[in-house]
Amino acid sequence: MPSITRSPAQEQSQYEANKTNVKCILIVVILAVIVGGGVLAYQYWWVPKEEAKNSQKPVACTEEAKVCPDGSAVSRTGPNCEFAECQNPGKNCENDYDCACGVNKYTGECFFGYKNYVDTTKQCPDFCTGIAGNFELKCINGACSQVPVSSDGGEICKDLCGDGTCQEIVCLALGCPCAETKQSCPQDCGI
Repeated sequence: MPSITRSPAQEQSQYEANKTNVKCILIVVILAVIVGGGVLAYQYWWVPKEEAKNSQKPVACTEEAKVCPDGSAVSRTGPNCEFAECQNPGKNCENDYDCACGVNKYTGECFFGYKNYVDTTKQCPDFCTGIAGNFELKCINGACSQVPVSSDGGEICKDLCGDGTCQEIVCLALGCPCAETKQSCPQDCGI
């Protein structure tokens, strides 16, 4: 096999061509690394944040319970693991005779509400009747309420249910609005 001889100009030309090819290959490899790194960075840092914004992952709440005034318990719930609201069944009534004051059968604390939740053999006199004995229990709008004793037999509190304002916190003087709850006045307090 005969050997091919090249002139110095041909050698130089071939060297320059090889050098250009190496530069092109090197540029392609560098660009591939940069693009690949960008794609990986996007998937690692950006995509998880977008998925977290757009998806509701299940939340595991701690297994704690809050004891309600009537002795029932509610657990943590929802995406923020907040305690559910107490439903307040211990305060519901149909008439004044359903209401009693004494000690809560479940918590042992002074309590007034529906008679089945109250141990009337254990009394809390200042709590139930007030220091001067001027409070009594009445069933008002379906809820047991502590109200001032009416000396003239007239209306103890004003029933404002339906006025568009939930009267949750009220005064205890004669003529004040009756206390309203979600159960006793759903149109004002919402359900």
